[in-house]
Amino acid sequence: MRGLLLTATTVTMLFQATIVAQDRDPFTGTWTLNVAKSTMVSPATASKSETVTYRHVNGEEIYTSDAVTAKGEMEHTDYRGVYDGPFGTIKMTIDGKVVSEGPLQLRKLDPRTRLRIAMRKDGTLNGIIVRRLAEDGRSITSSILRFDADGRIVTHETRWFDKK
Repeated sequence: MRGLLLTATTVTMLFQATIVAQDRDPFTGTWTLNVAKSTMVSPATASKSETVTYRHVNGEEIYTSDAVTAKGEMEHTDYRGVYDGPFGTIKMTIDGKVVSEGPLQLRKLDPRTRLRIAMRKDGTLNGIIVRRLAEDGRSITSSILRFDADGRIVTHETRWFDKK
């Protein structure tokens, strides 16, 4: 009986430690786009609203974004990836149709700065996002560069997200 109680206690403590470890990443949570503080100059990429969720499980970041574009389209983006690890995959849909999908690299530059590099299926660079968490942990700025197939910058914008 004592061995069973010790095993149950150990399993419970390990489970609780796993949950705590998942929540330690400062980006974890739900964030909403602050349109007034954002700079979105291209009608093709501007959003009326956007909600982003970051989850961190066993060292993997699970990201989802749901936005309403300036044209009123429903845009959904998701990926799973490991920072400083192997390639993940990122996919974007508009009104349910896949418009972009390809490999993804994630890098931690420092505890509050993250880099996301997305490529097209053919291996050409699609976009780079530098995300910076404010010191108070209440907002994220995402500086976004998008590239055409020839490597030219076609969009540069900054999106401001507030913690929900």
